[in-house]
Amino acid sequence: MALSVWHIGGILLAFASVFGAVLRTTHQKSVDGFSVSGRAANAYLVAGALVGTIIGGAATIGTTQSAVSSGFSALWFTVGAALGFLILGAVYAGPLRRSGLKTIAEYMLVHYGKGAAIATSLVSVLGIFFSLIASGIAGMHFLQLLFAASEWAAALLLLVLVVLYVLLGGIKGTAVSGIIKTGLLFGVLCSGGIIARHGIAALPNGGDLLSWSSLTGAATWSAGKSFATNCLSVIIGVVVTQSYAQAIYSATDTDTAKKGTFLAALICLPVGIPLVLIGIYMQQTVPNLDAVTALPLFMQMHLPDLLGGLGIGAVLLSIIGSLAGLSLGAATSLTVDVAEHGLGINNPTHLFYILQGSLVLVVAAAFSAAFYHYDSQVLYWNFLSFSLRGAGIFFPFLCAMYQCGNFSDRSIAAGIYLATGIAIASIGRLPLPVNPLYVGMGCSVLWLLGDWLRRRM
Repeated sequence: MALSVWHIGGILLAFASVFGAVLRTTHQKSVDGFSVSGRAANAYLVAGALVGTIIGGAATIGTTQSAVSSGFSALWFTVGAALGFLILGAVYAGPLRRSGLKTIAEYMLVHYGKGAAIATSLVSVLGIFFSLIASGIAGMHFLQLLFAASEWAAALLLLVLVVLYVLLGGIKGTAVSGIIKTGLLFGVLCSGGIIARHGIAALPNGGDLLSWSSLTGAATWSAGKSFATNCLSVIIGVVVTQSYAQAIYSATDTDTAKKGTFLAALICLPVGIPLVLIGIYMQQTVPNLDAVTALPLFMQMHLPDLLGGLGIGAVLLSIIGSLAGLSLGAATSLTVDVAEHGLGINNPTHLFYILQGSLVLVVAAAFSAAFYHYDSQVLYWNFLSFSLRGAGIFFPFLCAMYQCGNFSDRSIAAGIYLATGIAIASIGRLPLPVNPLYVGMGCSVLWLLGDWLRRRM
């Protein structure tokens, strides 16, 4: 990318505003303060943490990349995120915030026992890991395009930026910066969407926009099922993911948690529209386009230089912020559920160091995997991630939420491992759309039903 002085100025301005806000939250020195912000977050901070985590590389670069080939069907990720936040606020926010805990697995610990908690934690971390791969791929492509760096150099630079970002501010830093970068991103995307729409209208036959309008990507029932399943996987994944529950736990009270999630849903819903328009416009105007570069190239080519620089900076910060929020959720699960409750480590200082070390290791491992899948579709990994998060955990967590079934710790833990394992084994092996979601959840229901019938006999 040929960047002007104004582009660079816009990028630096975006970074200065966000990292300046993060630096003001560096006083957190405990697991509770670092992970749930001392439970003092208002509704805007809750929404900032949620949006800052989910609107990352997959939601921006991934949506535009998908729109290059499938048009408006790329909207399903942001639509699913909005619906997931609505359900999270309406159904889950109250019980989670009233519990006074820090993780979803702790909730399972209270209702079932240590085995179920550890199983929940490990499966949740596995699902988050796949989302980290998705955002890692997007971030590496972005940095390589921006700085003409090698793949390894881009991966290393992204690792350093993410670790600094999250270690400086924890959940509060993620929330505060999420508000700022979302405002920047919205402003730039609204302008970009308008420019892209006018550009499409100026093409022969209006860019044939009608042919891109199908929400299934094709006029077939099988394609429709596939995209509907993708949306469902995001909804289910959102309500069982530690990174989003963490924002709920950080709220001052239940009403604040609900308001924050509803606000996050309202923000997420329209984000995908300008991204799709940009993807369609770039596909029709740039020969031999590498789809994963469509968004940053559009900002560099078609926006005023300063605005384009702000947009490029905002997208990069969205990638970094999403990676930070996801990795913090995974590290919190490993620290609280495995180290503290599983291994009995109670020293606050030791736990804080374990939290920071776990975060670095999780991000480094995800980036290593992203490097070896560098040319794959970003949204594929994200949909897979949400599917695996919900496949084994959704129904046991729902049972715990409503205290139904009276299941044992051993049964719940075995069911989570079995459903998730079968979901993973089914990937690419059965003629079903998004196999892990249906296969895993079906296995989970059958396991719980079988256990309930066994105890009734």
